[in-house]
Amino acid sequence: MSQFPGICFGPYLTQPLGSPLSDDRIIQLLSTLSGRTQWIRTYGSGGDLKKIPQIAKQMGFKVAAGAWIDGNNQNNNREIRDLADNVNRGYVDLAIVGSEVILRRDLNVSNLINFINQFRGLITGSSVKVTSADTLGSFQEFPQLVSNLDILMVHLYPYFGGVGINQAEQFIIESYQATIKISENKPVWIGESGWPTSGPSKNNAHTSEDISARYADWIRKWSNDNNIIMFYFEAFDENWKTEDGVGKHWGIWNSDGKIKNGFSHFFNNSKK
Repeated sequence: MSQFPGICFGPYLTQPLGSPLSDDRIIQLLSTLSGRTQWIRTYGSGGDLKKIPQIAKQMGFKVAAGAWIDGNNQNNNREIRDLADNVNRGYVDLAIVGSEVILRRDLNVSNLINFINQFRGLITGSSVKVTSADTLGSFQEFPQLVSNLDILMVHLYPYFGGVGINQAEQFIIESYQATIKISENKPVWIGESGWPTSGPSKNNAHTSEDISARYADWIRKWSNDNNIIMFYFEAFDENWKTEDGVGKHWGIWNSDGKIKNGFSHFFNNSKK
């Protein structure tokens, strides 16, 4: 199967974060992913980002939509209201209240759980599952967070662990099994996993398009073969990201919308 189960989608390829997004631009970007993934994942619901789930659903995608949660409680309240509105309108298949909030220490776990519960109160008529995405370490440290989620959505990155490409498969399999052990028998989804195509090495983890494509090819096949919902990080390079010298180098497609050379074999009739 050439499709990914899911792909993480950010629309600000060359634009500043939070800048206006037209419907046509969203459709153009999502059209690149059409037929290449079943699910898309978004990270925020404010501003023009709120339009993405409806457009994506109309284009045939399943949508894992996020509310961006950080240390700004006023913004957090707006985010969960906007996400809840999209859920209640039927545009969302999975609701994600926060991404790596605990890893960043933006909120303590009690405050995050409070936002999750507030969100649940806004979608009382919906059967949509609710989660918050974070690292295995965060879930191991705070089992009470696991207890408040319908699905465990874990982020797994061999690169950030300094694990080389030859050991990446073992790292993912062992990390996934470790997540299952703390999941309280809830479904475990991989909310993010990827490999940067450029940037500094981390111990044995080096970067190149060929290494990234090798990793993506393996985890796509492994997740499909094992019926694991995995969101590959990410669809497009986004130039506003600067973290760790690799922030803008995670995409399958460059920020100009062209597929990277290492990935050109991935899809039939790839747009180059």
